[in-house]
Formats: sequence, C-alpha cells, structure tokens
Amino acid sequence: MKKDYYQIGFNFLNNSKFHRAITYLTKAIEEDPTHAWAYERRGMAYYYLCQLPEAIENFTSALSLDATLTSALYNRASIYLTREETEKAASDTETLLALDPNNTDYRYLGLRVFPAVKKYRKALLIVNDLLKANPENVDLIWTKGWIFASLENPQEAIIWYKKGLQIDHTNVMLMNNIGFEATKAGNFSLAEEYFERALRLSPEEPYPLNNYGYLEHLRGNNGRAHKLINQSLENDCSNSFAYKNMGIVLLAIGQREKAFEHLQMALELGYTQDYDEEVNQLLSKHFPE
Repeated sequence: MKKDYYQIGFNFLNNSKFHRAITYLTKAIEEDPTHAWAYERRGMAYYYLCQLPEAIENFTSALSLDATLTSALYNRASIYLTREETEKAASDTETLLALDPNNTDYRYLGLRVFPAVKKYRKALLIVNDLLKANPENVDLIWTKGWIFASLENPQEAIIWYKKGLQIDHTNVMLMNNIGFEATKAGNFSLAEEYFERALRLSPEEPYPLNNYGYLEHLRGNNGRAHKLINQSLENDCSNSFAYKNMGIVLLAIGQREKAFEHLQMALELGYTQDYDEEVNQLLSKHFPE
C-alpha cells in the first residue's frame, strides 16, 4: 500500500514534531512537485522552528503553484513584518484583503502593516470598518487616534483618544497621548492638564514624564524639563525619545558634551527611519564635523 507522505507529515506537524514533519513533507514534494499544500505545510514547520528564510522559501514555492493560498500569504506577510521588510508585507496583505476583504485576521494584519509603509488612509478604512462592529473597543479607538496623529492631525487624534478615555477612565497612556498631541497643536494648557492627570495616577510612568519635560522645554522652563526627563530616563533607560529630548534640553542650557552623548544614545537606540533622520539633523546642526 502506497504511503500518503503528505498526510503523515501533516500529522507530525499537528503534533509539533516539526523535523519529522519536514522529512515526510519533503517526500511528498519529491513525489509530486506541484503539491502546493505540501510546500505550505513544510513552510509552517520551518516557521515553528524559527528557520524563517526556509519558511519564506516554502511559502513562496506554494504561492507559485497556487497564488490564492491565503495561509501562505498570511504567514509570509507576518514574517516579512517581523523582518521589517514592510513593502513585501504590505503587498501580501493587499492580496489577502483582495481575496477576502471581510476576514478579521487580515484586517488586523493590515492595521499593523499599512502604517509601517505610511499607507495611513488604508489603515483608517480598516479601523473604521472594525469599529462598526466594536464601537467601544478601546484598542481600536486608540489605533484610530494614532492614525490621525500619524497623518499630522492632532486635533482629530485628541478627539479619538478622549473617546477612548471615556471608556477606560484610568488609561495613563491615553492621557499621555492627548498631552503629546496637544503639545504638537500648541495647546500647552491642555497638554499640561493631561500630563498631570497621567502622573497623578502613575507618578513613575516614563512617557508622560518625558513628554511633560519636553513641554516645559518649549515653555522655556529648562530646569524643570531636565528634572522630568531625567526621572523618565531613571525609570526607563531604553527610551530613545527621552534621550533625544534630554539632548535638546542640554543644548538649551549649554551642556554641549552631555547633549552630544544623549543624542548619540538616542540614535543608537533608534526607532524609525524618520526618527533617526530627525536625530541626525540635530547632530548635524549643532555638532558639524
């Protein structure tokens, strides 16, 4: 009786015996090189083993045989996203949504992928659809606020962050975000109100401490700014934004050597390409070679 190598490999995969799954799925592929699902399942085995290049190779082979194999598209997009190959992740996500526009998993993937490639309008369409079914989902409301913030629309971002806060009254990070966007909009009194609210609830929270410090710098209160941002760094020494803001404050009070060290640390920790460019511009302006 002929063995069904694919089924044997599939069973091993379901039982988390990934190496044995690969062995039998490879036999299935050798027996039938057009077996798209065998490639896809072997890709999953490699995925679970964290052998991501091999996983991508197998998902790609599966898709060359069947371009509508959504599991291969979804998993390949997820890997691309973790590897910061965001354009490739976006391409796969767009294909998934074209194949099944109402699939919730694909929509949530889009919410992660599209902002990474600055396709904020696409992300906004998705979050609007998801909110129709979940109008009080604070995570979705937060995401909508964040998308507007990314679109440089602080007023609309504040509206949505406030909606989230009406549901989750003690959400310190929503308060922080309102303060941050109010600072960008030049509404310093509103920013102060929400930073103060956040810090009353959580006095050691590094993000409102840092952002409140930057607000104080903009007001010209660099002594208080230094104190707040320093406290933020004491509570989270990996916060690249706090290093950047401390560098700006140190420049303002004439401590150039320390400012240079903090800006270099901000660049080393990094965040996004745009953020790195901002820090590099500060370094180029104040510390020309």
